[in-house]
Amino acid sequence: MVIIFFCASFFLIGICFSTSFFELCKNKNYKLTNKIEKEL
Repeated sequence: MVIIFFCASFFLIGICFSTSFFELCKNKNYKLTNKIEKEL
């Protein structure tokens, strides 16, 4: 039972981390493209 709970919490943390990381990357790429467009 404890192992199942641990796996579930680890899985949820992984999902949250990956989605926040994805959003962060998207924002970084968005800012980079804006910078490049302004320079061109």
